[in-house]
Amino acid sequence: MSIPGLAERVERTANRIGQNAWRFEGEMAEIAAAMEAVGLPTGFHDAARGFSCRLADLKGSEGGSIEDLNRRLLGS
Repeated sequence: MSIPGLAERVERTANRIGQNAWRFEGEMAEIAAAMEAVGLPTGFHDAARGFSCRLADLKGSEGGSIEDLNRRLLGS
C-alpha cells in the first residue's frame, strides 16, 4: 500500500530481467576471473553469472512472470 503500483512494476521488471539475463553470463565470468587474478573475492560475480545462466533460455522471449523466474532461479 505504501508504494502504489508496486505489483505491476515487479511484473514488468521480471519480464525485462528474463529477456536480458543472457547478456550478463559471460560478462560476470570475466569480472570474476579478473577479480580472482588480483586476489579479490569473486562470490558476487559468480552468483550473478549463475543467475544469468538459469534465465538464459528466455533470450528473445516475452520474458516471464515473477513466478516463472522464481521457479527457474530456485531450480524447481
